[in-house]
Amino acid sequence: MEPTDSSPLCCCEYYNLHGQRTHLIALCCDCEDLDNAVDQCLKGQGISTEKFGIICKVVTDRIRLPWFRGAVKFDTEAIVPIIILTSSLYFASSGFVFTVLAFVYLPLFVLVFYTCTLRNKRKTWFFVSWACTSMAGIYALFMIYIADKCSSINNIALSLAFILILMLYYRVVTSKDKISLFTQLHDQPLKIGVVPEMKNPRSKGTDIDYEQLSCCFCTYGPFSRSKHCRICGYCVPRSDHHCVWTNCCIGHHNQLLFLVTIIAFVISGSWGVYLSLNTICNPVPYSKLILDCSAVYNNSGNAIMFVSSFYSIIFIFSMLALFLQQVFFISFNITGDEWRRGSRHKSLWQILSTNPHNRGFLLNWMDFLFPRLLLQTSYELV
Repeated sequence: MEPTDSSPLCCCEYYNLHGQRTHLIALCCDCEDLDNAVDQCLKGQGISTEKFGIICKVVTDRIRLPWFRGAVKFDTEAIVPIIILTSSLYFASSGFVFTVLAFVYLPLFVLVFYTCTLRNKRKTWFFVSWACTSMAGIYALFMIYIADKCSSINNIALSLAFILILMLYYRVVTSKDKISLFTQLHDQPLKIGVVPEMKNPRSKGTDIDYEQLSCCFCTYGPFSRSKHCRICGYCVPRSDHHCVWTNCCIGHHNQLLFLVTIIAFVISGSWGVYLSLNTICNPVPYSKLILDCSAVYNNSGNAIMFVSSFYSIIFIFSMLALFLQQVFFISFNITGDEWRRGSRHKSLWQILSTNPHNRGFLLNWMDFLFPRLLLQTSYELV
């Protein structure tokens, strides 16, 4: 519903779900649905799923923070990772058994939340908050417990790497704005069976009306090898997958930046883990690769860094596996979405051997790195 009042909002005012202007002080006012739900619970009656969903929407809409030009909505899911990771860190650093338990329930919790997110097909900042909390927390712990025992060169290098990773990660998360620029410079939008007449995008005075080439759901596409993401709400050129850790889709407009971010994280994370373990663990005689970490729990700082290092190793190997998968797909010029569609009734070898986009290792990488140099074709791998 459109707002009924166009006058400027103060820092504590906002428009609710019904388009009505309200104030943060009215947080607990007009709660008839919540009052009825509480009465039903006290009477031993159940609450319908529809009514529960309405209550959740109203509650989340009213939880806001004062801000310029109106109160901004506060995503409560973004706070959950901060609480869980902080408490789990101190729980896991109490002893080896607690470390094992923490690394059992944390992946299960993330897996359950991931499954629910994909099932409901909705965007969430939970995983972005989890990733940012993990990176910022581990970097802060390194500076507190390890930095004073390492050389200044290592500390400066890791600090610069941390800043670089945050900048790259931010650009990936906010890469939706690049789709319009990408379509004008790189990709060719195609109707099914119809190739529109296109002028050279580099030439002056070129005015290409991409809005006329719309998919069934939005006005961004369709593009070459695209997929309309129901979670993001727009078409993604050469769509690879929807990444919950970036809260956006990975496609040809941001896949290269995505890979660079992974590489920077793996390299800097591995170096940080190496420095941490070499600082808190004792070297084994006559061996440079094996460390004795049996006494790390005798010191709280060493225990915290040991748990953080082990946590980082899990993340590093996960990112490394994702990077290798991306490199494999790019080398054969196939996307993750094309592989998933084809894997329903074809083996991996059949998908690769019948892929119409495969032009050889070198041309595939040229097509990925310099898409303007090669002609785009429009086939859908099923």
